[in-house]
Amino acid sequence: LAVGGADTIIRIFDFPTRALITEFYENSDWILSLSFSYDDKYLASGGGDSILRIYNLETRKIEYLF
Repeated sequence: LAVGGADTIIRIFDFPTRALITEFYENSDWILSLSFSYDDKYLASGGGDSILRIYNLETRKIEYLF
């Protein structure tokens, strides 16, 4: 489960246990949309800063910026 909002932090949780897995702090404005890739290896985020970020969930780093 990926959650983001006005605090600009993306949080990834393990849904069944509700345990926090990781957080991403790179966004500078509201998180408006989040989407996992079909294989759950990547997370795309879009927000008020008009930057699309693609996170690699295995390395927990930004892989692409658009």
